[in-house]
Amino acid sequence: MGTLSAQNNDGGVIDSVYVKISNDIKHVTDVLDIIEKQTSFNCLYTTSVGSLESSTPIISEGTIGLYKLLQVLEDKFSIRYDIQDRNIYLKLEHDDTNIQIQLSGTVTDEEGVPIYGVTIKVNDNVTQTNFDGDYSMNVRSGEMVTFSYLGMKTEKVEVTEANINMTLVPCAEILSEVMVTGYGTQLRKNVSTAIVKVKPEDFNGGIVLSPLDLIMGKVAGLTITNVANNPNGGVSIQLRGVTSIQGGTTPLIVIDGIPGGNLDLIQPNDIASFDILKDGAAAAVYGTRGNNGVILITTKQGHKGKATYEYATYFSKEFEDKHAKPDFLKAADWRKLIAQGDLSASLDHGASTDIWDALINKNNLSEYHTFATSGGGEDNRYRVSFYYNNFEGISKENAREEVGGRINFSQNGLQDKLMIQAGIAVNHNDANLLGGGNFGTVIDWNPTDPIYAEPSNSNPGKYGYYEIYGRYNPISRYSSRSYERQQLTLSATAKVSYEVLKNVKAQVFWAYQYDNYEDRYYRTTKDWTQYQEGSPYSGTGYAYKSNYLNYNKLLESMLRYSNTFGAHTVDALMGYGYQYETIEFFDVSNSGFTSDATEDWDIGSDNSYSTPTLSSRKEDNTLISFFSRINYSFKNRYFFQASWRYEGSSRFGANNKWGDFPAISGGWVITDEQFMKQQHVFSFLKIRTGFGITGNQDIDNYQSLASLSGGYSYPIYYDGVDEVLYYTTYGPAKNVNPDLKWEKKEEFDVGVDFGFLKNKLTGTIDYFSRTTKDVLYNYSAQLPSGVASTVLANVGSIKNSGVEITGNYTPIRNANFKWDVALTGSYQKSIVKSLSNDTYFLSEFETGNIGNPGSLGNAFLIKEGRPIGDYYGKEFAGFTDSGEWLFYKADGSIGTSSEVSDADNRIIGNGMPKYQASLINNISYKGFYLSVFLRGKFDYEILNTLDMFYGNPYIIGTSNVLQSALTTHKHINETPIYSSYYLEKGDFVKIDNVQIGYNFKELGFVSNLNLYLSVRNLYTITGYTGRDPEVDDTGLTPGMDDRSYYPRTKTFTFGLKASF
Repeated sequence: MGTLSAQNNDGGVIDSVYVKISNDIKHVTDVLDIIEKQTSFNCLYTTSVGSLESSTPIISEGTIGLYKLLQVLEDKFSIRYDIQDRNIYLKLEHDDTNIQIQLSGTVTDEEGVPIYGVTIKVNDNVTQTNFDGDYSMNVRSGEMVTFSYLGMKTEKVEVTEANINMTLVPCAEILSEVMVTGYGTQLRKNVSTAIVKVKPEDFNGGIVLSPLDLIMGKVAGLTITNVANNPNGGVSIQLRGVTSIQGGTTPLIVIDGIPGGNLDLIQPNDIASFDILKDGAAAAVYGTRGNNGVILITTKQGHKGKATYEYATYFSKEFEDKHAKPDFLKAADWRKLIAQGDLSASLDHGASTDIWDALINKNNLSEYHTFATSGGGEDNRYRVSFYYNNFEGISKENAREEVGGRINFSQNGLQDKLMIQAGIAVNHNDANLLGGGNFGTVIDWNPTDPIYAEPSNSNPGKYGYYEIYGRYNPISRYSSRSYERQQLTLSATAKVSYEVLKNVKAQVFWAYQYDNYEDRYYRTTKDWTQYQEGSPYSGTGYAYKSNYLNYNKLLESMLRYSNTFGAHTVDALMGYGYQYETIEFFDVSNSGFTSDATEDWDIGSDNSYSTPTLSSRKEDNTLISFFSRINYSFKNRYFFQASWRYEGSSRFGANNKWGDFPAISGGWVITDEQFMKQQHVFSFLKIRTGFGITGNQDIDNYQSLASLSGGYSYPIYYDGVDEVLYYTTYGPAKNVNPDLKWEKKEEFDVGVDFGFLKNKLTGTIDYFSRTTKDVLYNYSAQLPSGVASTVLANVGSIKNSGVEITGNYTPIRNANFKWDVALTGSYQKSIVKSLSNDTYFLSEFETGNIGNPGSLGNAFLIKEGRPIGDYYGKEFAGFTDSGEWLFYKADGSIGTSSEVSDADNRIIGNGMPKYQASLINNISYKGFYLSVFLRGKFDYEILNTLDMFYGNPYIIGTSNVLQSALTTHKHINETPIYSSYYLEKGDFVKIDNVQIGYNFKELGFVSNLNLYLSVRNLYTITGYTGRDPEVDDTGLTPGMDDRSYYPRTKTFTFGLKASF
């Protein structure tokens, strides 16, 4: 660096610039501070310059010109300086170190509006803009600084001055977002299939009992139903309709490359993204497991730079949704009926009981804690997280406590040709399973029955007993029983990638997943069931214990070629996969324990009057695959993808163990064409289409093979008169089907990705049509050649079609205020095309048993040519003057219940929602933010089974009833009968999640702090009179409001997230 003349690059002359020295100065930094304070120049210097000092004064008191002062520093310390604009750069003469700079500036959009939260990164140094769009950070000259912000084009510039102001321009997520596609990634712009990404900033807030709660309502066409907030329950998942009758209909879950990943191992703060492969062209690379779509979950990895720390916690409180509580007669209502002579006085048992309320855990409080740290050097990265959860349900004796963690690590080597990645995750949970399932058993409880009673010889406990329709006192059971589960789940992965040739990488991926749980159940000597009259072990204990073990091993090897030459880009892969799964199960039970001292820990004890009952089994399956895929783009404008998977499964017959699963797709970015450059309507426009074939192997093991079961007796001796001796052994239990194969789905998809108004409005529209062939069902076997009455065979077909829409719009965005709106919507229908072929004939079958009490039969009909979800029963025509049912007959006439038969049944409605939609509004003002999430389902009917039986006044006295039995249905004078009378419109709009929070600026060592409060299931708008219109609407029996349910709740969550 040479010494310049006394003129800076702006043409300003520094000869006339003077500074005043008031004290003798010995430190160079003091000199430079004076220059900055008394002039308009900034001094930028290396560390070595900043440490210089002199034993004698550098400058004495007085006034000196700036040019002369700089010459003094050069002569005394060999400091070389350079002047550019208003910056003075100083370094020692032979020092090659870049000068440290206090870099600052403002980031705005095209309209000059400051942008809050822009990430500015220089190597390991990272900061963000404040609410005014300002930033500052220490950097060195010559380094590259990157400005990035969601929805904006990332900019990178070299540091040549101390002040860099940046203007960011919109860049649709459609273009810049990285999508996980299975065995690789692609920019969203390049994707030619139907894939949806959901990132942490889009997750649902509040308590999370399943990771899938985070994306409920976020993906068009993906149905996630959680009809209960049970900490030990699960969710129902379905993508683009029903694809099977006998096989599974749940999408494949892939966690960090592990197909069939266990969701217990995933915590919200560990998730980097969900990527949903919706169409056949995207999912075909997973072959026999892609029929129902694929949900890819990617966990967070480490980052380069100094260690960062994160802590997150929340506390949740559940309150019973009173609108969803069944409105049964209370004790006062009961006694009023007695006083009126409508009930016998003997039915007043003296108490006033709300047994439902007695089951509610009003003191519930759930808590979640997680801590994570991540960092890394030039060649390695790590992220380590730990968590503790304690979830308490609204039901007593219903909770889950868990602890676990995850480690992700990567290491580069051999000049970045080698990459090693490893991960391990573990979860241990203790669950109380005793409660949660009792609400359906107490809804008909006599409100005058006491919960507690005086002990007696026949009832040694302190609880009352109530027996009607097999009901019992659950409070008593909570005292005299225990039911616990201990579960350990873990996974381990290792991936090694090596660049064997230029543009060619070889990869080996290994994964192991282990899931083991033990159930322990015990009924004490004071349990009513153990004390029932006539029991051979009256007054003794009962113990049960079971152990389930599942371990899964996966090995995949792959070669990948990636290259760009001119306008052409090619990314191709080919690989081999081997997956082996083993399941082991063992259980034991015993009765007759005279003491409760050992509970289930001494089942074979001499303290028992009986012999233990044992059972066990072991099963396994193997899946072998060969797969390939090629992605090609021309001018980054035209895209083509083709994939093929050849797969063999041990689950299928000897004649059909292997199958082919090809796919093809293409895309065209129209806005990159020259003829679109002058238009100002579309910011981005891409059309894409694809076709793919996928399979479904989600059936039980050994279904194609002959199997044996015990308990068969064969004669081994006959004395010629009347004595026969039998030998008990194994015998054939199932028919063989060597032609059994996977169900195959052929799917066509066409979609449009678009952006308007400089990408303020973006979205996608998809139309899909899928047909599942060779659908599995248990058909009647041809006897006597068959050893069993049914055989599992591939016969039928199901067609699904629909439209999906996703839109994102930003109406307002300025320095302090931002408003984002996101919308999803879908329409879909599922139709059974056929159930028969030349060998097996079946035109229809009924399913969906309504259950007891009432013996009301099946509710649904699966029939060729009809949609899935059809209710099938009697069509209500009115009542007789005496309150008896009237129904339409097949010939159009009307008859009473005794005059109609099952032959008069008809299609009376459908329980599958045709339309689903969600709307989210995100509003932020400075540090405050508000999120309001609404979702709804439309055009379907719900079968109100609770009202069907308990809303009937005819059963008063044999059971408690709903208030509707005395009001809406008081005219009924006949036993409950399933008919269209009990079908109601299920349409609803739910204010599902409201969250308000505040993001704090830096607070000392805390780089980011977020406090929030969220409410789940806040309010439901519906005309449905039952408990809640959101019933399970997946599978073959959608829309039936089951009477055995878990209470609906409103959940309030207070949380904190902090980064250090």
